[in-house]
Amino acid sequence: MALLGISRVFNAKHGSTYIRSDEFEVELTIEGRVENNFVAGVDSVRLSADLDSVIEQLSGKYLDDTIGRATSENVAAYIFYQLRKWPVHTVKVSEGNSHYAQLFASDVDFANYEALRSYNLSRSLLYRGKVSEAIKAASDALELNPDFAEAYNLRGRCFRVLNDWETALPDFEMAAKLKPDFGEAYRNIGNSYYYLDRTGEMVTMFTKAVELMQHSALAWNNRGYAYQRLGMFRQAVEDHQRAIQLDNCYAEAHSDLAEALSHIGESEKAKEEKGIAADLVRTGQDTHAPEKRQMY
Repeated sequence: MALLGISRVFNAKHGSTYIRSDEFEVELTIEGRVENNFVAGVDSVRLSADLDSVIEQLSGKYLDDTIGRATSENVAAYIFYQLRKWPVHTVKVSEGNSHYAQLFASDVDFANYEALRSYNLSRSLLYRGKVSEAIKAASDALELNPDFAEAYNLRGRCFRVLNDWETALPDFEMAAKLKPDFGEAYRNIGNSYYYLDRTGEMVTMFTKAVELMQHSALAWNNRGYAYQRLGMFRQAVEDHQRAIQLDNCYAEAHSDLAEALSHIGESEKAKEEKGIAADLVRTGQDTHAPEKRQMY
């Protein structure tokens, strides 16, 4: 048995905040018994033609509109899927001189690939502020795979951006139903309850999120604020402090802690926390500033 390869190079644009053009090098390997200078049973001419056709789909294009976030892994998976009728052993994609990914056939979920591609496209569109298109792409993913919990959660996030919490909530609830250990879905349900004035139900959802995401500063701070809405300020202080332990540069957690402290008579400590929050924002160190949030 031997591994024989085919390689191609193409240029394409990608990126969300900053769009750039890069050179991508693609290397395929085919495993099998060598015969007539190639793998027995594989028509090298037709395989090369099919690869050229895939490269043509990508060359000169804006990749994020084709495969979602244009990582080397996602490009490799796209090529693997398009060539799925061939016995490809590996696909390696190198981006410029710095990044590369090599996938084996077992790394690609061929049965659910199109749903996953629509999901990745939705994430990219949401990050770029194209919310209506992101909703459609997430809906496409769900049409292809109705049990895709992450796609329900993502579509809910799209509606959240539109401040349409009534539409977002059922998507978050379905995500949690399909994937009971999906902490982010419970956190999003809790946030929906807040904006829909279902205050009494918030703590239960945020508690579930905290249980599933022990290291999420967001989840702890959300529950702390829910406690504040219920007038349970000492419990709120504990949760805000836990959020700060996990992320000391979380400005909103410091600000929320200040508010909770003021309600229990700790005015000096509250003033100190307000100052810390203001300094984090002023110096650009706030880890949860809008421009630093990770949509992907």
